[in-house]
Amino acid sequence: MNIRIEDIPLIYLFGGAATFFTSRLIGRLADRHGKIRVYRVVAACSLLPLLVITHLWPVPLWLMICWSTLFFILVPGRMVPAMAVVTSAVQPRLRGTFLSMNGAVQQLASGVASWLGGVMIAVDASGRVSGYNHVGWLAAAATLLAIVFVGRIRMHTGAAPAVVTPVE
Repeated sequence: MNIRIEDIPLIYLFGGAATFFTSRLIGRLADRHGKIRVYRVVAACSLLPLLVITHLWPVPLWLMICWSTLFFILVPGRMVPAMAVVTSAVQPRLRGTFLSMNGAVQQLASGVASWLGGVMIAVDASGRVSGYNHVGWLAAAATLLAIVFVGRIRMHTGAAPAVVTPVE
């Protein structure tokens, strides 16, 4: 990619600013058109920038900013409808416990993914990063699996059952 260390803050500035504005839009789309449908569309669209970023040849900074901004919009953007699906999968009375467990699993998965990425990515003798393309293919495969399996999540749409307290 040949991105200079000095350019990384600029890439994050554009990507972060775009994410700040588009996450709300993706949330509104999920509310309007359905969480699963929007998740699948955003996740499918995220495959292109994901694979481009992980297979990118040396390009000018402006082109890198364009691709990375699209990456910042779509890859984290799929988490907006995904979390809406996940939180809808449990009864409201159990949601706090469920979300605590879900957070723990997410942190564990994030740690495992970071470790796996560290195992797969290396710097060769010339200082170039190698193996990043394999991480891209693995992420694309995981995204495709999630697109398929998100429809199997049963969402709890009804209100919580009334709690009956015994009268003493």
